[in-house]
Formats: sequence, C-alpha cells, structure tokens
Amino acid sequence: KYLRGIKEHVAQDQVVRRLCRLHMREYDDFYRTIPVRTNAPIGVFAFDLAMIRSRASIELMLVTARQGFLIEPCLIARSVMEQFAYALRVWMTDQDDLIFASKPQALITHLRRANAKAGKAYGMLSRLAHYDPRMHFSFIGGADQNATGEESSTVVQRSWKFKIVSLAWVFFILDLKFSAFQLCYGQHENFSRLASIRNSVRESYETFFEGVDFPAVHEIRALLV
Repeated sequence: KYLRGIKEHVAQDQVVRRLCRLHMREYDDFYRTIPVRTNAPIGVFAFDLAMIRSRASIELMLVTARQGFLIEPCLIARSVMEQFAYALRVWMTDQDDLIFASKPQALITHLRRANAKAGKAYGMLSRLAHYDPRMHFSFIGGADQNATGEESSTVVQRSWKFKIVSLAWVFFILDLKFSAFQLCYGQHENFSRLASIRNSVRESYETFFEGVDFPAVHEIRALLV
C-alpha cells in the first residue's frame, strides 16, 4: 500500500532493450502470417534472409553498445546497412548475376529509397569504425597470462561517452530496418500488423535521451525517418 501511486522506475537501458525485443517479436509475427512460398522470385528469399539474419547482428550490436564500446557496434551497424542495401537491390529479382555477384558495400545508394540520409549515416559510421586517436581516446588496460603463462597486456576502448553514441546508432538501425521493410512489404495485406513499431523508434529515442545534451545524440536523431 505504501507504493500505491508511485510511478514505476524503468532503467534507461530497459528502454532500448524493450524496443529491440518489440521489433524482433513483431517481425517474427508478421512472417508467421505468410504461407510458405515456393514460386516467389529468388530476390524475395534473399531479402527475407537479410532481414532475418540481421536480428542476431542487432542483438550483438546492442550488447557491445551497452558495454560502452564504440568501434565494435559501429562496425556491426555498417555491415547491417550493407545487408539492407543488398536486400533492397535484389528484392523481387530473378537475375542470378544480381543475386550472387552484387557487392553489398557498393549498393549503399539504394538505401536512399528507405532513408534519404543513409549515405551520410554510412559515412559517419565508417569514420567511427576506424581508430582515430582524436576520437577513440578512452582506454581500460589490464594484465593477463597467455597460454604459456607469460604476462600479456590488454587494452579495451570503452567509456560512457561511447555508450551514448553506440546506443543512438542502435535506434538508427532499427529505424532503417523498418523503413526498408516497409518499402518492400508496405502493400502486403498483413503489413498493418507492424503498426505498433511504426513510430516506436523516435518515441523511444526521445524517452531514452531525455535531458541528454550530447552532440552525437542530436546528429543521429536528425538521421531518423
């Protein structure tokens, strides 16, 4: 009775974790409504495969971001963007050479159909994913023993600032995935089942970063559709 009327406290990380779980569940539910297809173009299969396999990548990105890494989640985000670009390029095609010979990293321009600022985002991620002493300056070092018992040193780049930036990119990737998915499946009779995640990224982004005055937060917010 002493807790009646008290607003539930939700840890900040729970906001983005719940958002990721919501998105994954809704995509799974959508795919379950589609009967097994045996005569669809191979490009549809390739698109679906890219969307489904991105789940593990996004989960790994979230884990590394929450631990305060920067290069690692940005590398994952860049790779996921390349897969989304490939998925959009091959959607509905039956051309084997397009399916098997396309290089995802050369197809980023196709993401502009889903998000006009995708090229800018890819460029930003490319800079963050390579070591730059002016940017990657927070280190955690330690000593350990290797297999032969000799002492060896380790250096981990991790900080709370990196965590802020990396988690903002998690939101962006979820937003981009929905836009790409909508571009191809938006006219499907069951697409309305995804209504619950249509505006969820921007809403959760504002909740998660409320009161956070950090340049990267504003820059990545401007990239959301």
